[in-house]
Amino acid sequence: MSPGTSAPAVRPDDPRRATLRATAYKLASALVLACMFALIKSLGSRYPIGEIVFARSAFALLPIIVALHASSQWSTLRTSRPLAHLRRSVAGVASLFLSFGAVSLLPLSTATALTYSAPLFITLLSIVLLGEQVTLGRWAAVLIGFVGMLMVIQPDLEAGLPLGKVLGVLAAVATAVALVAIRQMAASESALAIAFYFTLFGTLVGAATLPLQAVVPDGADALRLVSVGVLGGMAQLLLTMAYRLAPASVLAPYEYATLVGAILVGFIVWGEMPGPVEWLGIVVIVGANVGMTAHEQARARRARRGPASDGTDE
Repeated sequence: MSPGTSAPAVRPDDPRRATLRATAYKLASALVLACMFALIKSLGSRYPIGEIVFARSAFALLPIIVALHASSQWSTLRTSRPLAHLRRSVAGVASLFLSFGAVSLLPLSTATALTYSAPLFITLLSIVLLGEQVTLGRWAAVLIGFVGMLMVIQPDLEAGLPLGKVLGVLAAVATAVALVAIRQMAASESALAIAFYFTLFGTLVGAATLPLQAVVPDGADALRLVSVGVLGGMAQLLLTMAYRLAPASVLAPYEYATLVGAILVGFIVWGEMPGPVEWLGIVVIVGANVGMTAHEQARARRARRGPASDGTDE
């Protein structure tokens, strides 16, 4: 997923070099996120989720503040849309709590795969919140994607769903709400401002939980908690830089690098590997999202050509 990447793509003198840099930033962000989730998984059994959210947010402020200073964008923090930032931040912080809970309870590949069902929920929310018209092709991709999600979840009607999988699905819903909110703000708010207010809100909410359940970390775990935050902030900045250098359509093929990284890290560190049905579900979810992206790109091309289009892109 790419929250905070709403900044417009710049057009440098050398498009090929810019695309290579954007791809490198995108892949680096995927690696950073996979490492962050691995650290969260290693901490989740010993520390409350609220404490991990606090670390993720508080220490992520550092690279964001550095970026604001380096780019002289402090003025972008002045906003006329505080409620929009609040809605995005509430949804984003809810996603942190839910996804971190899922990561601590599930194999890394399963938890990460469930977050990639967020675009399916974005389609549903776009109808309700944005009034978008959804085409038949997009509906088909959504239905196929939900089938893939069921394959990953593998619900047991008698035993019910494990808590980790429930949290994973709810995290995808919260992520979808946050991304729709970002889309609504993209025209008037900078990516760094959106990231700053979201991270600040996460710091405050996480801090509010500390008196209730905080565990004092030892030296090694303190370093891990700090790293969770720094890596989270770095991932946000890398994504922002990637999408400033190249449009989303160019970077779309690399959207699932985090999932690949999570599968590799889960296997190397914990010996986790998805089962056959789960593998199929992951492939179906990714395929549905790729199909939805391709369908929307084809529609955009037809719209640019105007009414003279002959419809051969159907």
